[in-house]
Amino acid sequence: MIILKCNCALALVLEVVNILQWNLRLHKKTLKETHIFEVLKYPKYQHNRENVEQENIDDSFPSDVADQAEDIVEYEHRQITENVEQESIDDNFPREFASDVEDDLENEHQHYTENVEQENVEQEYVDDNFSREKADEAEDDLEHEHQQNTENVEQENVDDYFPREIADGLEDDLENGTDEAESSSDYETDDEQSFYEQFEDWDELTDADQSNTKRFLDENYTVEELQLTFNKYSAEKGRRPNVGQFRKFILRSPGMPKKRKSLVDMSKTLEEKKTEASELKMKLRDTRNFMVKQTSVLHNFNQELYKSRECVDKLNDQNEKVHHKNQELLQANTHMLQMYMLLQRDCNLLLDKTKEKDQTISDLSKQNTDQDDSIKSLTKQNNDQDDSIKSLTKQNNDQDDSIKSLKMENTKLQEKILNQGEVNFDLMKEKKLFEEENTAMIVKYTDLKKMNVKQKIELEENMEKDRNLKKQKLIYDELKSELCDTNSRLETVEKELTNKNLEINRIELKQQEEIKQLQTQVAELKEM
Repeated sequence: MIILKCNCALALVLEVVNILQWNLRLHKKTLKETHIFEVLKYPKYQHNRENVEQENIDDSFPSDVADQAEDIVEYEHRQITENVEQESIDDNFPREFASDVEDDLENEHQHYTENVEQENVEQEYVDDNFSREKADEAEDDLEHEHQQNTENVEQENVDDYFPREIADGLEDDLENGTDEAESSSDYETDDEQSFYEQFEDWDELTDADQSNTKRFLDENYTVEELQLTFNKYSAEKGRRPNVGQFRKFILRSPGMPKKRKSLVDMSKTLEEKKTEASELKMKLRDTRNFMVKQTSVLHNFNQELYKSRECVDKLNDQNEKVHHKNQELLQANTHMLQMYMLLQRDCNLLLDKTKEKDQTISDLSKQNTDQDDSIKSLTKQNNDQDDSIKSLTKQNNDQDDSIKSLKMENTKLQEKILNQGEVNFDLMKEKKLFEEENTAMIVKYTDLKKMNVKQKIELEENMEKDRNLKKQKLIYDELKSELCDTNSRLETVEKELTNKNLEINRIELKQQEEIKQLQTQVAELKEM
């Protein structure tokens, strides 16, 4: 929404800027038109007519008035020929003023397009077409008004000072000159038509836009220059241009010459105008007698001259007002441009913020997806845990049954433990008896060892006594057999004692394990 609001504000600002620029162009054209009107309609007769009036006051001027009228017509014809040579085909202005207006319009348009082109090329093209259409409409309106004024003034001047035949001849000459200029400019060859069909949007343009484009390009450039520029644009951009892009490109391209009439055509027009001037001189000589009789016209001319001066003063006042309005519009334009720059800066900041917010939104959406995955896994774990809880509850029920059975077994085991304790007590008594016997046997064994030592000593002392030794040997053998028997008996007794000790330890461990199991079961029962 913020971006849409910014775009709407920018569009409004651009429309206001276009309207202001169109008003500025319109006021410039009105100023130049009024200046041209003053130059063409009033000043070029003023000096000559004042001279004629002064001469008529001095004397009767039968021949001087005719000469003066002839000079006026010659001056007018010379001025017309110069204007026809320098006249613009589009708006019937002199070429100098028309070229100035065109240059101003092109410079303003180029400056405006360079500023706005970086923001939005499509909006720039629409605004350019809008301003160009408005400018063309204003030019047509001004041209119509100017033509109407010129027709009225010429009709009044011809009715007052010239016979109807001379006025008709001058109007025919002007129409012939303009028709020749228009025919020379509007003449279109097959090459030009094929060139214009190369544009991408040529078929989409209206007839008015096509005629304006042809008139602008044919007036300022030749077909070869246009084709070269078209090829240059296609080579640089890699595509065909439309009409607006081609006009911008050719206006920005440096060193492009303007088309001028050839010297042969200019010489032909000069010769034709010379012949026309000679014919006009003949007509003036025929009408010299008629001009002598027009003395009463001078008084009317003085009154009209006074009125024309009043009109000039009014036009000057209007020019001052228009200049003041122009200054106000320029100030408003600068203010709007400043507002446009501020809005552009705010839009850039908003775009940066929206980009950051989009990034955060994308991060949050990614986190949400991760959390959704984690939630799914947790729900799956919960379902698994629910299943495990169900199985555990079932196991608990089974364990309750097993606990009941274990309690029964526990009571039985306790009875067995009591019985086993009595058995263990008896076994401990037997163990003590065996230990006492073992100690006695050990004492006997030690005594026998001592006796054996003594006997060895005696045997060593009585080696010589064979008989005694044999007897002692027999005794020794007997004692030895007895010792072997006692040793075997001692070993068996020790084995039995060790086995009984192992059994006792095993029984004690088993009892301890059973007691621990019972304690854990009792604790679980307490917890349940």
